[in-house]
Amino acid sequence: HPLYEYRNSWEKARTYIIDQFQSYGLKIYKQTFRTQVTTHDNIITEVNGVNIIGESQSVENRSSVILFGTHYDNSLTENPLHENGASLAVLLETARLFQEMRQNEALHQNTTVIFVTFDIDTRNYIPSGPGKPGSYFFIQEWLLNYLNGREFLGAFIINSVSRFNWQNKTQDLIKGMQQVS
Repeated sequence: HPLYEYRNSWEKARTYIIDQFQSYGLKIYKQTFRTQVTTHDNIITEVNGVNIIGESQSVENRSSVILFGTHYDNSLTENPLHENGASLAVLLETARLFQEMRQNEALHQNTTVIFVTFDIDTRNYIPSGPGKPGSYFFIQEWLLNYLNGREFLGAFIINSVSRFNWQNKTQDLIKGMQQVS
């Protein structure tokens, strides 16, 4: 959480993600941005955020990209495990296994894969923050520039994985996604 009293644990989470991405052999990018959040005292404050991006480049075709993403900051009102902790664990384990399979040649990677952890999910602040979330800055200022004519195959956004959703059409893949590797 970006507010001062939580800054130490927030920065430790950031360092841990970077260390994990490095240990997996991902190319790391850090995207910084500035946004606004609302505190418990209903005060709007400016904060700096950092989206952490890990890239696993395709061995053949660099013209297609798929993305896995989740938030790594937490709200002040939710249990951190249910909020983003479980989702972050899933993303990190997915990246680790993906890279392990690639290094062991158990996977022929024909698509560049981006693993991104978004900072500052402004809708989690009370009331919802007036600023844009890290995911907005990632798309508008990083991803669109990165794609630069490449084919974007889709994104798996991993949120609230410790909870189950019984609603129809919440777990479906779009046509062709089963074939992406």
